[in-house]
Amino acid sequence: MISTVADEADYPMLAAMTRAGIPVVLINRRAEEYPELFTLRVDYELESRRLVRHALNAGYRRIAVIGGEISRRVYGERTNGWVQAYREAGLEPETDWMLGTASANDVSSVCRFLREIRPEVAFVTGGEFINSLLMAVIAGGWRIPDSMKVLCFDDLGNYGERQSIPLGYVQMPLHRMGAVAVSCILDYRPGQPAVHQVFPASFVFTCADGLLL
Repeated sequence: MISTVADEADYPMLAAMTRAGIPVVLINRRAEEYPELFTLRVDYELESRRLVRHALNAGYRRIAVIGGEISRRVYGERTNGWVQAYREAGLEPETDWMLGTASANDVSSVCRFLREIRPEVAFVTGGEFINSLLMAVIAGGWRIPDSMKVLCFDDLGNYGERQSIPLGYVQMPLHRMGAVAVSCILDYRPGQPAVHQVFPASFVFTCADGLLL
């Protein structure tokens, strides 16, 4: 069984399935409490740190987060990557440069946040927040990339091409993870240790000048 949408509440049941001889592979999920589950994932904190550090290296200093979260695992790891990128560069981000996940889907909140912060770069922690950001940009009379650059931790390839929006995003190695997942299942023998593998992601920039290069 291969799952990309399993909730942590399902892990005990999935672990029991694996112990019963039905291997379960989680893609982009962590399950340290259940080492019998196979996990193939990207390091969210590391890739966020690399992406934000790319912008810092390009000279941008006012990088705001749309969908920041300290306490939750997925958005928290991505937000922490933003913090670590600043600290790695010998800088410290302002706490008010982060718009929480509870407000990131509300266009008026995003618009107000952008007006107050005036970021050079907006780092969006998940593709589900990109529409509210773009609608806020239109409502505020801003332009991308002239008014601000946009970076997103999600594969927006089809979206960016369809909308012709210049942005940068993290591209998940889903084809590679899928191939490994299938191999894990086909080669599985009861009692063998589960595979836990972290894959490097790629960055894609959808405008001719490389966006931030």
